[in-house]
Amino acid sequence: MKHLPSTFHWIVLPILLSVLSVSAFAQSKQMTVADYFKLLPDRYFTLLSGDAALIPHGIREDLAIASRRTGYIERTISGITYEMAIDMRNEYLMASSSQWELVFEMAVWRAKGQEPLIGLSINGCTAASCKNVTLHFLRYKNGAWVDVTDQVLPKITAQMMLDAYETLKRSDPEATVLPRPFYEIPRVGTTIAVYMASPRVKVFNLIWRGERFDLRKAE
Repeated sequence: MKHLPSTFHWIVLPILLSVLSVSAFAQSKQMTVADYFKLLPDRYFTLLSGDAALIPHGIREDLAIASRRTGYIERTISGITYEMAIDMRNEYLMASSSQWELVFEMAVWRAKGQEPLIGLSINGCTAASCKNVTLHFLRYKNGAWVDVTDQVLPKITAQMMLDAYETLKRSDPEATVLPRPFYEIPRVGTTIAVYMASPRVKVFNLIWRGERFDLRKAE
């Protein structure tokens, strides 16, 4: 049996690994928001431990394929109505199920030399307040999902929310103040608006810098 020369290991292997890495990166650049939507595991659609997914996997694939052609699709399956609107140009989609009074939002952020960043949130709003039931920022690397939320999103405390809210001088003495951040996934652009859960006042903007978001006070 012939053996590879030792030079193979320190010359050829790094080249092969580099080629594979570039190939995977090129593939991720070609993927669309609909492609990422279809590939997401059920755990990112599950509201509570043991609950069924907000939008089951098989239905997600059907919605993604159909909505790419029309921009909007509606399906009723087993008495549950699913809706999805998709904006391929701005890499944004929104989906909902009549079973839950919640909305799923997803968008893609890109930067030169970086794997695309996929942001997704399940939102719940009432007349009084809004909240992110779930909020994740992910990268899709070599066929696996990596959660990078803590790496790309600055920490916002309740005190920071209150301080920014008071600075804006829009406080209402009769309003119920909930200093919990509500992150609004943008349909257009790359900036994430951060609102008070209640009253719904924008207090921060998260500015996309290519690798992570920078925190800026709203004006």
